[in-house]
Amino acid sequence: MTTEAPSAPARGIDPLSAAAVAVVATLATIYIVSQFIRNSIGVIAPNLVSELGLSPIEIGMLSSIYFFVFAATQLPLGVVLDRFGPRPCILICIVLTAAGCWAFGLAQSAGQLVLSRALLGFATSSFLMAPVALYARWFAPSRFSTISGIHLGIGSFGALFATAPLAFAAAHFGWRTAFLA
Repeated sequence: MTTEAPSAPARGIDPLSAAAVAVVATLATIYIVSQFIRNSIGVIAPNLVSELGLSPIEIGMLSSIYFFVFAATQLPLGVVLDRFGPRPCILICIVLTAAGCWAFGLAQSAGQLVLSRALLGFATSSFLMAPVALYARWFAPSRFSTISGIHLGIGSFGALFATAPLAFAAAHFGWRTAFLA
C-alpha cells in the first residue's frame, strides 16, 4: 500500500494556476539543461581536440559515457522516486548537475572529462522521470499527457541551445566558460 506524501497537493490541481505554471516552467527549464548537456559534446568536440588533444575514441567515450550512466540509473531511480518522491530526487540532482558542469568545465584530462560526464549522466537522469512522477501525483489524469507534453516540448529547446548558441559561446567565451556558466 502506497501513501502520498502529506505535503503533496491533491490530485486535480488546476494546471493554469500560478503555482502549477511555475512548477511546470521550472521543471521544464531543468529538462532544458539535461537536453543541452546530452547534446553538447558534438559541438565542442573540435575545442576538446585542439585544447586537450583528445582522440576520436576519447570523444566517443565522452559522448557515450553520459548515455551509459543515464540508462543504468533509470531502474534505481524508479525505486528512489517511489520511496522518497520526486522533489528530493530533483533537488539532489540539480546540485549534482551543477557539480558535474563545474567539474567538466575545469577538467584538464580525458579521464577527468569522462568522470564529469558520468556524473552528469547520473545527475540529469531524473530530469524527465521525476517531473513525470510529480505530474502524475499533482494533476488529474486527463491533464497528465498535456502537462508531460509541455514539459518535453519546452525541454527540447536544450537540444537547440546545444547547437549554434553553444558554438557561439564556445567561440567567443570558450567551452569551459559555457559549462561553468
